[in-house]
Amino acid sequence: MRARITKLLREAATAQAEPDPYGFLPGIIETLKVIRENQDISDNERRKLSGGLGRLVLEDFEFADSSLGTALLMLADDFAEGKLEDK
Repeated sequence: MRARITKLLREAATAQAEPDPYGFLPGIIETLKVIRENQDISDNERRKLSGGLGRLVLEDFEFADSSLGTALLMLADDFAEGKLEDK
């Protein structure tokens, strides 16, 4: 999962550098960093982090429907379910 998170961090940073970036990208990036460094936390804490990431993505349905938004939601779902291996 670390490789997947690193890839998404790069994509989010690229998206943030574009004109008029999605406003919640800084929070998404910080949440991804926390998830990457805390994969051995309790199930409850993992679900809380995943829920936070999901809420940030879903604040704008157009962003959520983008390739980055979809990938972030899939990661949040996998993390919440404890599927920590890279795909």
